[in-house]
Amino acid sequence: MANVTIKAEENGPLLVVVDKKTTVTLCRCGGSQTQPSCDGAHEKIGFKAEGSEIEIHKHPESKMKPKSLRHGEGKSFSKMKEEVGLK
Repeated sequence: MANVTIKAEENGPLLVVVDKKTTVTLCRCGGSQTQPSCDGAHEKIGFKAEGSEIEIHKHPESKMKPKSLRHGEGKSFSKMKEEVGLK
């Protein structure tokens, strides 16, 4: 299984890092014109937020298979962000 980390950059976007390579940069300031991707708007609007990091591990005995990327289908990205407490 790949090593996956979600990093909330201080005053910046969410980074999805897979095997030490950033694969996706997601806006969390709400100002990006390319939602859900970050376009650097956080710097222009003075977005302030703490940084944090989550590492995702698969339990060695787990029989679960990864869910489809379509898991959030039918919900807007804004609604999904709201559900997990992001602005």
